[in-house]
Amino acid sequence: EKKHLEVNLRASEQKFKDFMMSANEGFVLYDENFNLYEINTKALEIFPTGTTKNKLLGKHILNLSPNLKELGRYDKYLGVRDTGVPLSYENVVADPVFGNKHLAIKVFKSGNGVGLMFSDVTKRKKLENEIFSSEQHLKLYRDQAPMAAIEWSTDFQIIDWNKGAEKIFGYTVDEVKVRDFIETILPENVFIEAKKIWSDLISGIGGEFSINENLAKDGRTILCEWHNTPIKDELGNIIGAASIVQDITERKQQEEQIRRSQKMDALGTLTGGIAHDYNNMLGIVLGYAELLSSSLEEQPNLASYVEQIQYAGERGAKLTSKLLSFSKNTSSELKELNINVLLQNEMLMLEKTLTARISLVFNLAEDLYSLMLDKNEFEDIILNMSINAMHAMEGYGKLTLKTRNIQIDKRDGDRLNLQQGDYVLLSITDTGSGMTKETKENLFDPFYSTKGDKGTGLGLSQVYNFVKNSGGAIEVYSEMGKGSQFRIYFPKIIEMKQNEKQIEKNNEIDLAGTETVLIIDDELVFLTLCSKILEGKGYKVLCAESAKQALKILEVEAVDLLLSDVIMPEMDGYTLAAIVKKKFPNIKIQMISGFTDPHHLKVKDKNLHKNLIFKPYSAQELLSKIRVLLGQL
Repeated sequence: EKKHLEVNLRASEQKFKDFMMSANEGFVLYDENFNLYEINTKALEIFPTGTTKNKLLGKHILNLSPNLKELGRYDKYLGVRDTGVPLSYENVVADPVFGNKHLAIKVFKSGNGVGLMFSDVTKRKKLENEIFSSEQHLKLYRDQAPMAAIEWSTDFQIIDWNKGAEKIFGYTVDEVKVRDFIETILPENVFIEAKKIWSDLISGIGGEFSINENLAKDGRTILCEWHNTPIKDELGNIIGAASIVQDITERKQQEEQIRRSQKMDALGTLTGGIAHDYNNMLGIVLGYAELLSSSLEEQPNLASYVEQIQYAGERGAKLTSKLLSFSKNTSSELKELNINVLLQNEMLMLEKTLTARISLVFNLAEDLYSLMLDKNEFEDIILNMSINAMHAMEGYGKLTLKTRNIQIDKRDGDRLNLQQGDYVLLSITDTGSGMTKETKENLFDPFYSTKGDKGTGLGLSQVYNFVKNSGGAIEVYSEMGKGSQFRIYFPKIIEMKQNEKQIEKNNEIDLAGTETVLIIDDELVFLTLCSKILEGKGYKVLCAESAKQALKILEVEAVDLLLSDVIMPEMDGYTLAAIVKKKFPNIKIQMISGFTDPHHLKVKDKNLHKNLIFKPYSAQELLSKIRVLLGQL
């Protein structure tokens, strides 16, 4: 039996040795004294380069791995030998050729000693480190991204979201995990649409992109752009979803401002062109009426007819001024104003207009900044908006006008398309029926009206242009059934602007002259009228119907003053003025126009533009300007 056992043992040991020698893992065997007595080929491949079996056989384990005691592992090896309980760990060994190798080691009892089985897991560890690094980078990008990153379960519950989501919606991840998503960040009016998007996404038939309103924690309604992706397992089953969300509220507001600005610019160009021709005609009518009036002093009946012509012409000029309010080049009379004073002066008139059913409330801040505005236009827009508010309030209501000083920071400046700085905020709040989303989007568009045939649709577009041309901005807040609030921002005066001195009409002032004046205008009738006015006061007058003709005249005639229209074919007035200044620096220049569009001007002299005379003008205004330029007044 003993012989039989010995044979079986030797056979078993041979089988283990054969297995060990052909194994894909490294094997090393130590006797009870921890001297190495066997090592396989794979172990030699894993060991540092240049190691041979003969160099290792008979060596004590501490000679081969002197740091075992320092690491506290030698005692554990003894424990494996004595108890038979295996030990597993990982270790790094240095290879002089290939660098560090990462080994996975298992220590087991072998005979009276121990055996080590180990494998090279360097590639696996490198891959694990790369995956870990990638995950860390991904987590960093996810946490630091300005857009919201949200993970969902299939039942529409939030599993996780990043700091971008916290910033956009205002909730921490712990707050939304315990809430129903629909009740948290979705307005009630989009519940059905959101459920359909989710259903399509989970079903794999759509829902990848949507733009819809959401609710922030502070109560704001924001517009968000959603990019959704279903998450699938290895079998292709949808197990959740992920969303990338961007708050596009400010972007949409800016796009809307740009769209409205472009629309108003186009309308401004159209109305400006009409105003130019109309002002030329008005200038002729009023000019000849003024000449006729001076000749009819002894014929009162005829003089009264002329007065009616002048009155009608002046009304036409005011209408043209309204048209020019659509253009940046309106001839507004800007003055330093305190709108509190204007509002208080308008209070009685507004109360009468609104009638007793509307309660008018003023909440005006003290020490309000001064503004540079056109007084008449400001009063017009207050009346216009008050009447609109009255129409929005059925039965009894309240209209509140509030003023205060505010400071616009960069964020609000970007949203409102304003520079940072100090502004006056005028808010006009009513308790009316409110506005639909469509009405709010089209509110300031020209010719858009909710009053049908009773409205022209120009009122609020004029308000928008007045505010824009004053360097300000306007925004509206409204909900159906909850009224509306218009918030108008006007910039504080940075530098006190000196108004140009006005020359009062005074028959005692001598406006006559003997100088030579060259008049350039492509309107022959206007050219004739202007000539008669100047010749009647003693001036020598030369006429040209184009800038090129004027330059030819200047080559042969001595001229004291150049009187030129701005908009002319081939060459505009500013281009002509630049040439004249260079060639004939002593000639004084005065520009005249019914409308000027800077987009069509090749050269624009700021001083000339500032002193521009707008058509229609009176003979007195023209003659006074000329005497000032010639230094005689």
